[in-house]
Amino acid sequence: AALYGSRAGNGVVLITTKSGRGDQGLGITFSSSNVFEVPYRYVDFHYKYANGDRPDHYNEGSAYWGGLPLDQGNKAPHFMSPLDENGNKIPIELKSYPDNAKNFLETGITSVNNLTVAGSRGFGTYRVSYDMMRHNGMIPNSDLKRDAISSVAEFNVGQTIKLRTNLNFLRSSSPNRPATGRGANPLYALYNWSAVDVRDMREIWLPGQEQIAQRRPGTGEDNPYFLAYELTNAFTRDHAYGNVEAEWTPLQNLVLLGRVAHDVFNENQETKVPWSYSRASKGGYYLDDFVNQETNMEFRASYRLFPGDFDISLTAGTSGMHQQGKSQYMGGAELTIPGLYRISNIPTGNRQTTNNTYEKRIYSVFGLASIGFDDKLYLDVTARNDWSSTLPANDRSYFYPSASLSWLVNNTVKLPTAFSLFKLRGGVAQVGNDTGPYQLYNALGTGNWGDLITINIDQNLRNPILKPEIATSYEGGIDLNLFKNRLRFEGTYFYVENKNQILNVNVSPSSGYVTAKT
Repeated sequence: AALYGSRAGNGVVLITTKSGRGDQGLGITFSSSNVFEVPYRYVDFHYKYANGDRPDHYNEGSAYWGGLPLDQGNKAPHFMSPLDENGNKIPIELKSYPDNAKNFLETGITSVNNLTVAGSRGFGTYRVSYDMMRHNGMIPNSDLKRDAISSVAEFNVGQTIKLRTNLNFLRSSSPNRPATGRGANPLYALYNWSAVDVRDMREIWLPGQEQIAQRRPGTGEDNPYFLAYELTNAFTRDHAYGNVEAEWTPLQNLVLLGRVAHDVFNENQETKVPWSYSRASKGGYYLDDFVNQETNMEFRASYRLFPGDFDISLTAGTSGMHQQGKSQYMGGAELTIPGLYRISNIPTGNRQTTNNTYEKRIYSVFGLASIGFDDKLYLDVTARNDWSSTLPANDRSYFYPSASLSWLVNNTVKLPTAFSLFKLRGGVAQVGNDTGPYQLYNALGTGNWGDLITINIDQNLRNPILKPEIATSYEGGIDLNLFKNRLRFEGTYFYVENKNQILNVNVSPSSGYVTAKT
């Protein structure tokens, strides 16, 4: 926790990226893989009777069972019926189409290609990699693309200075991510009727009524191709992250390290709802954009004393974290002109706009001391103090130390040869934590009610006297390896005590709020 702060309260996962080649020279690697996807099993469904309210007639718009039996020569007006001279549907034979799902779904294909260039020279090592993923989904128009570029390099500047960089950029995009559940889910629409061949639904719009009226399999039902190609949820997501660090060794046992890391995440979402959708007859258009970024800066100095049987390593440092974010939502129901997806094409009274921003800073100082004695006893002591912008001015500073001791019994006491490792360990540690931005005071918000702008109060009551959370954990354990590490046993007992937890609790609605922060 001393190095990583409150975000290490539940542990730390360290990810080590690949570096350049250790040998002199240049290496180029290319790999490619393709995966084909088909449904393992289709949903069992009813294909015996046509849709209908009663057993003596066929109602193409009904979702209730009880229509005429299928595949027995019965005739009724149908979705594909030709018209007579008066424009009325001519009854045709009612058939079942048990392969509708198979005919609608496509073979999914996922292709992944990677090109890597890595090398080593006298001045350092480097590695550059490009990954390309293309996924064609089983549901029509559900493709997904992802491109990623990463680079890792280490340069030696003289004998005492090393420069390292780790830069990454990732872009993901899709013209449509299919909805789940009911409503806009093409698969839900697919199973809503049994006497219509889904292949006859590929023409989405009625002739002469493009972008106005869809070709429905029945009254009030949606064409699954209409849902797949016209009611879309597109997105583009960019993620750039990396760090640059410099390491200087001015003395044999002294190392100075400075690091700057930056992470920015940007996503644009676009939802198009066309005219003729069963749940929104005049459609709608919605845009959602948000950007989150975080910058971390750190400097630390490490010094090693008395290397040998009695070893002491000391580290002290300071760090700063700055988070920023903003989001913007625009949209509304009812397109004035069908098929024109612009915010200006939404009636003024239906438009909704929301803007949000947040900012947070944490400044820290920390120290670590590791003491080892004769490869038998190890003592680690840490301490950290954070100052958070999200807490009240009088309580934004919080300190949390830790200490742990381990004893290698097998290096201290002569044990039977079956013991490869016998270690006893124990420790106590504290981790501090703050809260999110703007949790101290309530603020007024705005909304829309028709053409009127409304003022509203958040239903969560803020708390201006919050204190930092402190979690204290106690741990004891044993590590036992036997028979040249062929048999291993680890046992741990731990106890955690939390103080000043920041929570939302339910309160009486008569207070004007739903929850209160404590």
